[in-house]
Amino acid sequence: MKMSGIKFLSAATGVLALVAASTLVVFTEALAQNRAFVAEEKKRNLPSRGQPQSRVLQQFGEPTSRVGAVGDPPISSWNYPNFIVYFEYSHVITTVAEQDSLPATLGDIQ
Repeated sequence: MKMSGIKFLSAATGVLALVAASTLVVFTEALAQNRAFVAEEKKRNLPSRGQPQSRVLQQFGEPTSRVGAVGDPPISSWNYPNFIVYFEYSHVITTVAEQDSLPATLGDIQ
């Protein structure tokens, strides 16, 4: 038995709407997690995503060591005593703190 064109379009539209809604929920959750991560970086006085290298130098001084850029896009890192800053081109993409300087559990972050 063949499905009529209208029924098929109706079913396909329903499936596409469900996929779009699911994608929006996942995107919204990821955006909220990213904002929380950036807020935590700022609260802990670490370099934040998007900061230029010049600002990191101004705020934190010279790193103890630098690792040159590798790959495409070029990723480099600067090592500080309690954290490492990773750059894409010349902007911070993430900062990783040493385990000892992190809260014991996620629940300790307020």
